[in-house]
Amino acid sequence: MVDRPVEYGWPAAMKRATAAAYLDISIASFEREIVSGRMPGPFILGGREHWSKQALDAALDRLSGNDFLPVYLRKLYGKYGWPDHLLHLKG
Repeated sequence: MVDRPVEYGWPAAMKRATAAAYLDISIASFEREIVSGRMPGPFILGGREHWSKQALDAALDRLSGNDFLPVYLRKLYGKYGWPDHLLHLKG
């Protein structure tokens, strides 16, 4: 696995080993999650497979239930505007 110091941060596009490390799972577990559809598939960048940090975060939100927003809040935000930190739930 790839270790990243906290101050370095995580890249926006990650190769397989880095994406697995970001999720704190083995590469084999990461591949199983992709096949099951619980994690997103890769895109090609520079001729190699990469995973979007944003897509991985969205998948984690779905798995953890953090993408749930009650109907009354959706109506409220639809009328008065969405807070920046919740725009990913607007869909």
